[in-house]
Amino acid sequence: MEKLDDGGAAFPTNGWQPIDGTISDDGEHRLVSFNGLSIRDYFAAKAMAAWLGTFGASAHHPCDTAHNGTGKDYGPAIAELSYKLADAMLSTRSKDPRP
Repeated sequence: MEKLDDGGAAFPTNGWQPIDGTISDDGEHRLVSFNGLSIRDYFAAKAMAAWLGTFGASAHHPCDTAHNGTGKDYGPAIAELSYKLADAMLSTRSKDPRP
């Protein structure tokens, strides 16, 4: 299976962690990397939040099956479309239009 290009880490950072995983004062620490979420995840979250933010205060949330008028849960479709937009953003980003 081909590895999906997720754009790498969105907010990579390094930090010191005790070697045994506990908090201690003995000075025995190691430098570890924390990758956090991927750029793909970050783009998808931003796209989803922006889209859901377009609903007015009196509008029913599309995942609210009791009140959205259809009885359907649109959550999976919203997530899928958010990742499709994120993939399009990554694709465009990789083309680097700068001269």
